[in-house]
Amino acid sequence: MKTNNFSGPTRALAAVVVGALGSAGAIAEESETNQLAARNLEEIVVSAQKRETSLLDTPISISAIGMEDIAERNLVSMEDYLSAMPSVTHNNAVSVLNDITFRGLGGFWGGDSTVGVYFGEVPMVSPQYSIFSADMKLVDMARVEVLRGPQGSLYGSSSLGGTLRSIPNAPDLKDRAANVTVGRSLTGRGGDANTSLTGMVNIPLAEDRLALRIAAYDMHNGGYVDNIAPEVPWMIAENERYGGPIKYEGNNGSVDFTGVRASLRWEPNDQWRATFMYAFQEVYQDGDNRPDARLSPYKGAFWPVTGGYSKNDRTFFQETLDLANLVVEYDMGWASLMSSTSWYEGGYKTAQVFVPPLNQGKIARVKKGPDEREAFFEELRLVSDFGGAVEFTAGYFYQHSEDGDSYNWVWMGDPAQFPADFRFRGLPVSNVNSVLAYTHASAELTQHALYGEFYYKFLDNWTLTLGGRYFDYERTSGSGVIPDPVGPIDESALTFRTAKESDFVRKVNLSYKPSDGATYYLEWGEGFRIGRPGALPAVPTICDADGDGVLDGTNARIGQNLKSDTTDNLELGAKMRFLDNRISLNTALYRIDWKNLPTQVFSPVQGCTTTVAMNASEATSYGVEAEAQIQLTEGLRLDISGSYNDATLAKDDPGVRARKGDRIPRAAEVNARAALEYETYIGDYRGFLGADYSYISGFYTDIAKSLQEMGNYGSLGIRAGLDFDRVRVQLYGKNLTNEDAYVQVYSYGVVPLRPRVIGIDLSFDFL
Repeated sequence: MKTNNFSGPTRALAAVVVGALGSAGAIAEESETNQLAARNLEEIVVSAQKRETSLLDTPISISAIGMEDIAERNLVSMEDYLSAMPSVTHNNAVSVLNDITFRGLGGFWGGDSTVGVYFGEVPMVSPQYSIFSADMKLVDMARVEVLRGPQGSLYGSSSLGGTLRSIPNAPDLKDRAANVTVGRSLTGRGGDANTSLTGMVNIPLAEDRLALRIAAYDMHNGGYVDNIAPEVPWMIAENERYGGPIKYEGNNGSVDFTGVRASLRWEPNDQWRATFMYAFQEVYQDGDNRPDARLSPYKGAFWPVTGGYSKNDRTFFQETLDLANLVVEYDMGWASLMSSTSWYEGGYKTAQVFVPPLNQGKIARVKKGPDEREAFFEELRLVSDFGGAVEFTAGYFYQHSEDGDSYNWVWMGDPAQFPADFRFRGLPVSNVNSVLAYTHASAELTQHALYGEFYYKFLDNWTLTLGGRYFDYERTSGSGVIPDPVGPIDESALTFRTAKESDFVRKVNLSYKPSDGATYYLEWGEGFRIGRPGALPAVPTICDADGDGVLDGTNARIGQNLKSDTTDNLELGAKMRFLDNRISLNTALYRIDWKNLPTQVFSPVQGCTTTVAMNASEATSYGVEAEAQIQLTEGLRLDISGSYNDATLAKDDPGVRARKGDRIPRAAEVNARAALEYETYIGDYRGFLGADYSYISGFYTDIAKSLQEMGNYGSLGIRAGLDFDRVRVQLYGKNLTNEDAYVQVYSYGVVPLRPRVIGIDLSFDFL
């Protein structure tokens, strides 16, 4: 699916921006200002190596988006920026499910995410084998850092493809500040309007010693998928079979985001510093946004959720997240010692209806109460500052997390039409007027790690980095089905298994800096994703005739644990600055070998349908990525970036019916972006104009390419703003050509790209 429609509102907004470019430029030439004289590119300072370095001096493949770019490009969610970055693919399912892939290393085989996600110093991970990541909104953020390639030594598990870090602004000890921004935008194709309200206040409570910073937001994204169930033949047929209502509904899938973050910084003297942060976010999606691909674009056929399980009788998804982080730092002169203590608690609720072939009848999966999702982290880190040839970073990491995932399954049809022979996952059930079945899965994870990197500078221009991480974990998980549950749930009915493992990953990096404007590096490094307990299915005699616990015809032991899968990355990179830092170029070539991939093993014995999960697959990823910035004039900047990735299986994988050379799903082969940013002054007022176009090639969610293609679209955006002292007015448009494409695909539905959005933001600075 791919069409576009450059309609009247788009042409009008484009004309405004083009006209503004011409008039603003003419006025600026006559203005007696020199604010833009001798303009060169800004060098962003990052903390990707757990110490502050400039992008140029950081010898890894990394991109960073600074605070001003976040504001002017109207970046709020992961979907706004990730897929436009080199070697990154973001698959957005429903509002609370974000699937991120770096360098083609997709999460198709299940297990944890292949990308580590951090909010400040807090790892946003779950022990429940989820490839999805929480999306904390970019409100009052200092920067976003995208670290491509395995980051095992410093960031540990799940960073086998890379790491995504969102860094919030810290409290300012000197200056008071406050800001309120209100926004409204319209969604194309008849979608509902979108609104946003954000605010920030920074208050020094004791000058140079104590400050408080608070940020809050309330956002609404209007729905844009219509429910046309009463006119869909298969919905009518299923409704006649099982009963229950169906109805028309316009613009399903609206999403509300609400959040608050408070940070308190205390610096009693020049040596000690402590920062405490608390953050809360709630996401609520009202209605399904996954139409059937057989229907016309943005049209779906959805069952209502009756019985009081949903406030609007519609499918819903809700996620809440509380997190707290205390960072204490002590500057000893020759090194800084840091302690980061983090805690988070999350909850997920949903209610959605399934019918055959997903289930035997018309039943709903309902999560009435939130998950028991809780995690505690402690990290101790020592970072040297000798100022000489030798430096080091050393640390200890601890994690303990627990996760429960429970559902009630209830009948959504007419009780009189309940099938007499109804079975849930092979088990007979009969409580048509109550809960048919209860399913539960839980996981507990404890992990310890010691890590470090040693830096040795020699011959003035060369630096050798040696890194490593020793990790040890114990992971327990259990699951079960209880038909016709009555009274309290007996946890003893669940089956629990435990996996333990310890290992060591390494890193070697050699960098060469011939001048202040160039860095070249060669790196070999490892990443990993911790394993998990194996399932212990009921195995018929035909699959294990000799009773030795091995699936006949294979070497797969039934119920065996899965070990950690690992990546080996060989990378050559260059970072260069030219013409007095008016041109920057960052590029990298890489090869990644992905080993011990978990997959399903089938028995060749005729009549045996049992499968066993084991570490039996391998893959290889090659690619190139590049980013360039060119300061064309004092006020005009050109950004260009792109990547090519070829990630394929390195051997046949019967478990997913794939052969050597088949492309790994869930990741694009090509990403590209080009943007123009123009800044000028009209008298004393700063104005900015921008346009960007990003492209992502097509890819599939399954290796057999049996479902619809995702991606394969380009997105055009433009923006214009003017700062009047303490007031900023900004116009913007996204997906202006109204591209039709899918950003996620399932067997039961697709997630379409949000139609064209045109909006305005008004921002007010106080204090």
